[in-house]
Amino acid sequence: MILTLQEQLRVLVQIQEIDLKVDQINKAKSTPPQELVKADESLKKAQQQIRTLQAQNTELDKSYRQVVSAMELNRDRTQRTQGRMEQVGNTKEFQAATKEMDQLKKVDQSLEEQKVKLQLEVEKFKSDLAKLQEQESALQAERDRVQSGFAGQIAGFETSLGELGQSKKSIVGKIVAPLVTRYDRVRGAKNGLGIVPAVAGRCMGCNMTISPQQVNELHRLRELQCCSNCHRILFLPESSPSSATELASAEERS
Repeated sequence: MILTLQEQLRVLVQIQEIDLKVDQINKAKSTPPQELVKADESLKKAQQQIRTLQAQNTELDKSYRQVVSAMELNRDRTQRTQGRMEQVGNTKEFQAATKEMDQLKKVDQSLEEQKVKLQLEVEKFKSDLAKLQEQESALQAERDRVQSGFAGQIAGFETSLGELGQSKKSIVGKIVAPLVTRYDRVRGAKNGLGIVPAVAGRCMGCNMTISPQQVNELHRLRELQCCSNCHRILFLPESSPSSATELASAEERS
């Protein structure tokens, strides 16, 4: 059965209601909840802190190994100087060796102090790193919990989209193909609204005034009417007066 233009417009309004719900669900699907965003941010912050601490720890470990290496070299020199002292043949050589020994001992003491300081710093870094890694594990668990909840929502969204798709499929065949094509084209260009009501002589899509002649044609419903400004398909809502008095008034204005 071929529907009248008025009946097709009513179906088109139903289709648009379905399409708008689909748009809303798709937006919700692509927009993670604030709780998940915050969980992601907290986790990334902790991970960045860990990377920074690990980099600092690497440099600290490198410094520690350099100090240990310097201590080994200095002690080798000390042993050689000690041996030379035992073989010196005069006072001058002995005094020179003794002076060198004193310097080597001062260097060794300084390196030992550096080593102890670095050891303390390394231990602190390890403690701080362990705490951060523990915090990261807790944040990861929280993030996974929130993500799991969002995944459940996504599953619900998919179910709703399937149901809406079936609803649209069951009624879209009632409308002639050119009308559906026009609606889809306008809707795609006009923020999801392809058909809008005309109320009090205005297009509710762009709020521009509709000519009296077009108001008259909207009442007569002989052919499709579109807004001359935004090009959306126009229809009169069910609550809009359609009495002979208003029709006569519209004809007078035209």
